[in-house]
Amino acid sequence: MADLDMEKLREYAEELGYWPATTDPEDIDRHRRLNAALDKAPDQDKTMRKFAHMRRRQEQEEREQRLREEMADLYEAADSLPETAQPTETS
Repeated sequence: MADLDMEKLREYAEELGYWPATTDPEDIDRHRRLNAALDKAPDQDKTMRKFAHMRRRQEQEEREQRLREEMADLYEAADSLPETAQPTETS
């Protein structure tokens, strides 16, 4: 088994934020690229702000659908009233 260079591992751990499994230069470069890509990736707040208009539109459509259903219920209730309870036209 190869001896571990603990000093080098500590330096990598401080740089990368975790202890790499190997000190192979190709692996370290890959870890650096992945960390850089992760730093550039949008976080959840940025993603939520980006798509907030879609969420607002969906909420608006759901509100409108609930109102349509409530209005339909009102019309159905009015249709089921006895004839004497329905308003009459006056001339």
